[in-house]
Amino acid sequence: MTSMRKIMLVILVLAATSALAGDEDVPYQEIISADADCRAYFWDGVDSLGDNKLTQAEKDFENAVKEDDGCFLAYLLLSQIAHAEGKYEESTAYLESIPPEPPELGAMYEDLAAALRADDFGVVAEKAGNIVTAYPQTITAIASLHLLGRAEYFMGHRAEAATILKAAYMYSALAPGTVPAYASKVEAEELEKFAGVE
Repeated sequence: MTSMRKIMLVILVLAATSALAGDEDVPYQEIISADADCRAYFWDGVDSLGDNKLTQAEKDFENAVKEDDGCFLAYLLLSQIAHAEGKYEESTAYLESIPPEPPELGAMYEDLAAALRADDFGVVAEKAGNIVTAYPQTITAIASLHLLGRAEYFMGHRAEAATILKAAYMYSALAPGTVPAYASKVEAEELEKFAGVE
């Protein structure tokens, strides 16, 4: 494994975990799994990655998916570890193990996006909350969590928004590409600063 790949993987995890530094409990853990044992293995894996122990992290994430084969974040991190080690076929196999998202989720997200375009934050919060609650172990749930936090922020519910956005950015650091497009660069920077994202 090249040292650069290894460094980038560790940076990714540290960025994710630092988003909630100082918080006693990570909110919205259903995004990882509803199973407590799965979550325990998952966080052990994150800690192992933060300590640069890739072999142990791989074991931890493998145990996580044994407890709950719907733990897509564990599969994503297993894929990244395999890729960092140059095991490209194994990396692809882990990605292919991620359960497909339910087809109705696409339509639900489209409804959410329509409410967002109309700046109807109450509806955005309701629809985003429904997705996160009904389909937590999905990439769409992470994107919806961002939109839920955004809606709460602009409705003036700053304490709720802070909790939600910190969790959203943490999960997005673990699953790159899950931050939805904001209305403008200024808005994106405002929310990142509010959430404490470096």
